[in-house]
Amino acid sequence: FSWVNFSGVYRAVGGGVLVSAFTSGTTPGTPSSTNSVTGESIGSSGAAIFQFTMFHAGNKIELTDNTGAKYTGKFGKLQTTGGIDSTSGGTTGPSPAVGDSVVGEFTAKGVSSAGVSVMIVGTFQGVVSGGADGLFLSNRLMLGSWIEPGIQGNINGQAAPIGIATTN
Repeated sequence: FSWVNFSGVYRAVGGGVLVSAFTSGTTPGTPSSTNSVTGESIGSSGAAIFQFTMFHAGNKIELTDNTGAKYTGKFGKLQTTGGIDSTSGGTTGPSPAVGDSVVGEFTAKGVSSAGVSVMIVGTFQGVVSGGADGLFLSNRLMLGSWIEPGIQGNINGQAAPIGIATTN
């Protein structure tokens, strides 16, 4: 799986707040309640989070939000649409093929800009695209939950395609 790379900048699907308040039945990326105050975001405690910058190396990840807070963690499992996963043995994993989907489960922890402990759990997802000129991991998504003591939020982000480097 050395060709899988989820590094990049993840922003809310459709714009707006990346981490939104959690209520079942709401659309991820949108506030789950309304108020009459203009310009005030509704969601997790502290400053509104509009983006995560993700650095991915091996099974380690580091997320930095737009306030400068950092969250570190790792992938628990990477899997392709063919059902082959990173725990199946071998050292390199499957080679990418156009149309393959890749899903990586992750967990990260840190302290928000409000000084609150946060756990982030979810998946990074992408689809292999391209052709003779090169392959890309496109349709990259970050889907997950933001968990603070007493508060939970939705994370629904997307990132631009990134080139896939393979050594055959």
